[in-house]
Amino acid sequence: TRGGAVIGTIVGTDPPEAPNGAAVRGPPRTGTSPLEPDGASSGVAELRRRGSGSLGGMDRYEAEGATVADAGKGGVAGRGRAWWVPMGLRIGPVRGGAQPWSPRVTPPEQRCPPSAAGEPPPERAAGAHRVGTGMSVRVYTGPHADRRRGGGGGFLRALPWALALLAILAQILWPITHGSTRDMVTVVAVVLFFLASATHAWISRGWLWTLGWFVASAGIGLGVEVLGTRTGLPFGDYSYAASLGPLVAGVPVVIPLAWAMMSYPALLAARRLVRGTLSTAIVAAVALASWDLFLDPQMVGEKHWTWQLDRTPVLIGIPDVPVQNFVAWLLVSLVLMLVLGLLPRRRTDGAEGDGVPALLYLWTYVSSVVLNAFFLHRPAVAVWGGIVMGLVAIPYAYALWTGRD
Repeated sequence: TRGGAVIGTIVGTDPPEAPNGAAVRGPPRTGTSPLEPDGASSGVAELRRRGSGSLGGMDRYEAEGATVADAGKGGVAGRGRAWWVPMGLRIGPVRGGAQPWSPRVTPPEQRCPPSAAGEPPPERAAGAHRVGTGMSVRVYTGPHADRRRGGGGGFLRALPWALALLAILAQILWPITHGSTRDMVTVVAVVLFFLASATHAWISRGWLWTLGWFVASAGIGLGVEVLGTRTGLPFGDYSYAASLGPLVAGVPVVIPLAWAMMSYPALLAARRLVRGTLSTAIVAAVALASWDLFLDPQMVGEKHWTWQLDRTPVLIGIPDVPVQNFVAWLLVSLVLMLVLGLLPRRRTDGAEGDGVPALLYLWTYVSSVVLNAFFLHRPAVAVWGGIVMGLVAIPYAYALWTGRD
């Protein structure tokens, strides 16, 4: 691991060996030798069981960017090629996704040597032969183990869910509040949503990933809002009121948090639906920008910001927000998603382990349609947002429901 800790052992290899340049310390003899993988190892904090091998009762596990093999007691992650595993099996080179078992027959000269009494080794099952006297690979969970993914115990894993549910509760309370209380509920809902996204990213993807996401999302969001309020570009001529809390350069602090809070589930939804870099950025940009079809009319109605409309084109049924704003949102979102696309990608993005962002995104979609259709009496907003945001939300919900990519 990064701390140089031993994360497994090879027992009884003669001589010990490991693929991908991993160093096996100790003399080449029968016995126990510590296994120290190279610096590309991703750690073993989160192993997902993918199936069972047909030989020796072995189980196959998968970690991000790595294939992990196990003999019932854990596994060792290695990038590029897999490790030697018990029974002389290998899993083939990692190419992103689960790899089938690919047993390789050990050449006769490498099979188990005769016993001390000179008797030949017992017959092996066809297609699988032991290497040396066998192998046992175990997970290291000591102080230097990489706990970036899935670590922290039950409390940390439950924290994003608790914050997400509190954010949903605040949004449920929003329609039945008024005045300054509603303003406070608005800010609280944004902060809780942001914290749910941030803690989930940190726990599931590590602090470096989370820092990159936050700096890009909040930084681009704040920068473009400051530019917009001072120059009218790219969104149009608008200004913020003081009802959303403290301002930074004329922009409420919660605004860049709002950009960040929604960019996270939008990115993961797109990664679930498509694979290519550009196609992911486009789908994620639509997923994020379409949310503003709900957000802007709602916040303008609450006088949190106002537009200077002078014969500016508007959408049918949304007379108080210029079309330029929605187009600019799409372009800025595309730039943001191209930047976020540089962050490492997992095969299970937007699906397994990402229930919190999935819940928040789909809740935002459904609740926004219901809010505008039945509480705010803005059917045009419900239709526009329902159609455009539905281009991502509905296929995403279907993919989650059916378990298909």
